[in-house]
Amino acid sequence: MPKKGKFEGIAFFHHQYEERNQKKRTQRRNQLNRLSKSEKKELKSSLELIYRKLVCLSDLPPQSIETQSIIDEWYHFLSDHFNGTYTLEEFQKLGDLYVKNEQFKLNIEKYGTGLAEYMREAIACYIGSERNKTTG
Repeated sequence: MPKKGKFEGIAFFHHQYEERNQKKRTQRRNQLNRLSKSEKKELKSSLELIYRKLVCLSDLPPQSIETQSIIDEWYHFLSDHFNGTYTLEEFQKLGDLYVKNEQFKLNIEKYGTGLAEYMREAIACYIGSERNKTTG
């Protein structure tokens, strides 16, 4: 295949992937917008509770059973409340975003300094252990 054809194929795949991700983000945003004030408040409280649990565990290694239990809770919380299941790859990218995106980092770190990095590391451990469970 000529180089031009290869690049066009990659660009097409990238466009399809981006389009699918944009649809997911729009669905998640719409789902949040449909919540009542009390539902939003309850959702925010649940989210904050998970952050606080992780802050309390941040002296432990990210791969600790206690931390991994809360990361599993976080993964299922996101899946349950934000339009379907996140893939492991999406979850890992989200963990990376917690550190790379200044807005995410500021929002997370108001619960504890270093929490964004800790969550990213814990999510990476979680992804590894979940893959090991499925692949043996």
